[in-house]
Amino acid sequence: FLVGGAGDPAGCVWEVAGAGNPWQGQRVLLVPEQQRIRLGEALKWLCSEVAGMFEAEARVLEIKSPCHVFGDVHGNFSDLCCLAEKFWPLGPSLNAGNFLFLGDYVDRGCNGPEVVAYLLAQKLLAPTKWFLLRGNHEIRSNNGVVHPAGFKGQCFSRFGQPEGLVVWEEVNKVFDRLPLAALVRDEIFCCHGGPPRPINRPDPNTSNGG
Repeated sequence: FLVGGAGDPAGCVWEVAGAGNPWQGQRVLLVPEQQRIRLGEALKWLCSEVAGMFEAEARVLEIKSPCHVFGDVHGNFSDLCCLAEKFWPLGPSLNAGNFLFLGDYVDRGCNGPEVVAYLLAQKLLAPTKWFLLRGNHEIRSNNGVVHPAGFKGQCFSRFGQPEGLVVWEEVNKVFDRLPLAALVRDEIFCCHGGPPRPINRPDPNTSNGG
């Protein structure tokens, strides 16, 4: 599968989704059936390799500049390839900057498993330059919807059952270990959804404010 810089995964083809497709008019990456077994095995292997890397990282990363910061990918492999062509055409290791992704890698878009495989592969190749934060879709209650636009549903459609469930759970074990925030150049605070409210803060809709 794709582990370098820009380009298309070997053996895969792009197709514009037609009428009746949830992603009508968008470029969809199609993974041939014979490649799906390899993709599933690669995802499980990548998860086993990078889980320890994420677990060893601080919950709030300290990253030096220059640093490229990217928002939600949401399963859009086409968008990810465009970013690769513009920002790391030769791979992140041959780029002077660091790379920070703010979460929400899966759901909504049509290529969640492929996006995860790419991001984890780059982490393995450039662990000190490639950083992934946890977003609200990197939890089981959000990405566990069995639907064509849901990550769990896409794992089932790619890999069948029970293998799809195994892949989904292994990826979520990695998500469990992702950092929650980052501080770039000691002054730029980055996270997925902003600082949370304290859990003991009274709810203005249910309390008297006392």
